[in-house]
Amino acid sequence: MINIIFGLLCTKAFAESTIMGTIQTFDGTPVSQAYIYVFDARSKYQYTRSDSAGSFSVDVAQGAYRILIAPTPFDNLVPVFYPNEQSYCDGERIFGGDTIDVVLEEGKIISGTLESPNGEPIASALIETQDDVSPVDRVAQTDSDGKFIIQGLPSNHNLGWRCYIEAPGYPEQYIGATYEEDLALRVEDGDIGIHQLKEGIFLSGVVEGPQGVIPDAEVFGYSGSQVVGGKTQEDGTFFLQGLPPGEALVWSSAAGHATTYAPNFDRPTEFFPLLEEGSEKSDFSVQLPEETILNISLVDDGPILGASVLLYNDNNTVGRGNPVDDAGVATIDRLHKGTYFLQIYAENDGYFNEWYENEEGNIPIILNENLNITIDREPASKLTGIILDDQENPVYGADILMSNGVDVQRARSDKDGSYTVWGLYEDTWEFSVSYTPLCPNDRSYVTMYYPNSPTASESMMIDQREQEHNIILPIDDDHDEMSDTWEDENGLNSAYNDAQEDPDQDGISNLEEYRSQSNPTQEKTSQCGCQSNSASFVIPILLLAWRRRE
Repeated sequence: MINIIFGLLCTKAFAESTIMGTIQTFDGTPVSQAYIYVFDARSKYQYTRSDSAGSFSVDVAQGAYRILIAPTPFDNLVPVFYPNEQSYCDGERIFGGDTIDVVLEEGKIISGTLESPNGEPIASALIETQDDVSPVDRVAQTDSDGKFIIQGLPSNHNLGWRCYIEAPGYPEQYIGATYEEDLALRVEDGDIGIHQLKEGIFLSGVVEGPQGVIPDAEVFGYSGSQVVGGKTQEDGTFFLQGLPPGEALVWSSAAGHATTYAPNFDRPTEFFPLLEEGSEKSDFSVQLPEETILNISLVDDGPILGASVLLYNDNNTVGRGNPVDDAGVATIDRLHKGTYFLQIYAENDGYFNEWYENEEGNIPIILNENLNITIDREPASKLTGIILDDQENPVYGADILMSNGVDVQRARSDKDGSYTVWGLYEDTWEFSVSYTPLCPNDRSYVTMYYPNSPTASESMMIDQREQEHNIILPIDDDHDEMSDTWEDENGLNSAYNDAQEDPDQDGISNLEEYRSQSNPTQEKTSQCGCQSNSASFVIPILLLAWRRRE
């Protein structure tokens, strides 16, 4: 019986159907090359594009979807969520097998010109409109004369748009001569004229090592929350531009050398104030010592594959990490000599995410030369299972939360309802499964606790390397934390939130009645606060069969 049921579940979870449709303008002209984004209930998406006839099709698994149609930047057509909405949640839910027809309206247009501070046109700049309404930020690129045209802006939007700019050699900024989003000028549709960009600051200098100048070294600059990068020339010199004024920081990295912050530090230490537009500091000298290399082998009975490590300096201001290779060895190079601490990430390989430590705390790794270390890991336990609703459909995107009072572990169910919680110690754990819908009109489910109850009453004992627990989440489309089926069976309204109502006027709310599994329409008469004819809590036969397997 169980095998038959699981076969049916797999068929339900992975059965595919097709959403098809056409996209056209109000006059019936097909819209080709439009992007069609198909969002599932957890906001993950796939996309396709319309053909020359404006048609599209996309294969989807079971479930509800919202469709975003985004014309190309070359079309003056407004992006919408089907059928004609700017908001994700206002979009209509579509299911496999549906066919939709989309009509796009013409939008507003913003045009203008970008110039440098000395009046030269800026070509190849990207301009992006931003607002708090549109589902897609519309973009354009300046031509050789610095001119741009942004199309497809919604006609019912009257608050103006911020225009964000990325231009080669200039700091990221907004029209209105500001680096701050909150201070950006909100422009209306039409021609907004000529706008000059702020030029930012300029950083230059030389990168050297023990053997002299270092060509082709990577160099980075930071200021005003922005970062730019470049490389040194054959003579070791570099030039960086495109940063806003601020406290500037420069660092460099090169093969065989330790990553170093100007002038010769192993961590961000010295910042240089360049607070005016056009400011320049041209005498940076970054001195890179030879690198120190740390090789970390993670082992159990053999090498642990798939793990990764992150190495921090002694005040956690710099972290360097890498995954292990096919031999289970993680190599971290370009290090300064010094003291480090190591964090290991190996949960998905059946181990713990934890610091390299002992009973006394984190174990310092002292690097005075290249070093190889081997670290033995203890396997962790994991919990797997399947989450279904009370109609025996897989629940996709349910959040599993486990806590033993010290550690907290989380997981989320896949499209087939399956989940895995990794990195569990052998201990007693609180276990709950909840679901948070993205939109007020989306399907939701009652939060459930171990073993399968709407109230937290028992803890789960993890005492094996691999354990299984399956659970049923009752459908709760009115988002009141009560099963819709239970509400219908007990004379309540499953179409709106009536959790705090008390139809039998016994001082016990509907939600409390549900959690105690008493009758919400019959006043309690027994001293124990319960009743002899209370509605039973319906657990599908499927769940009982699962529990016998555990």
